[in-house]
Amino acid sequence: VDRFSGILEIFLSRAHNKESRLQVGLAALAYKRSRLVRGNSDFFGEAADERPTEVVSSKQRGGTGKLAGGGEQQIELERRKIKEEEHKLRGEWEGVLKSRELQRKNRQKNGIPLVAVVGYTNAGKSQVVQTLSHSQMDVQNQIFATLETKNRKLHLPHREAVISDTVGFISDLPHFLVEAFQSTLEEILYADVILHVRDISNPLNEFQTFSVYEVLRDILKRSDHHSLPPII
Repeated sequence: VDRFSGILEIFLSRAHNKESRLQVGLAALAYKRSRLVRGNSDFFGEAADERPTEVVSSKQRGGTGKLAGGGEQQIELERRKIKEEEHKLRGEWEGVLKSRELQRKNRQKNGIPLVAVVGYTNAGKSQVVQTLSHSQMDVQNQIFATLETKNRKLHLPHREAVISDTVGFISDLPHFLVEAFQSTLEEILYADVILHVRDISNPLNEFQTFSVYEVLRDILKRSDHHSLPPII
């Protein structure tokens, strides 16, 4: 199991609601498509065909070095199945985005500020959100415990705000995960302020801080926004 598939397996085990399941599903399909090779397309132990695909040598095919027709057809069938599943999931995801956009517009219309909490995975974001909002949250000492945005009311002097717990970051976040979670990560850019939670007891604290800023820059680069909200 390589690093990317290991991360994806953790995401799959942490996806408990519709929003996170859709995003992880899209990430899994993108990863599976990238792993389609001229042979069996194994994915977490599930083979496309239990029989090994025959690879024909260059000499056997007059120097072409291509697969036998059956192998190519199997790969094309897998691609078609992935494309159809992606189309289905993206259709469902559009509904989630519309609901999220409506909530955002209502918040902005009512002048309710948003504090987006970011940090390296398992740095203690959820604990901070729970403490500041005086609310109950599922706080666990494990990586990627949060895969969906969790909003809570934040009572400030003379006004109310919303504080948002986000997906934990890691170094070199796989591109297929960034793409699948882009819409969720991009919600950070709509915040009035970003609260960066750091675990200063961790000996890798400086490296983790650098990684968080790298991910934030990547999210910004993939969006239509021109700058990040203030970071504290």
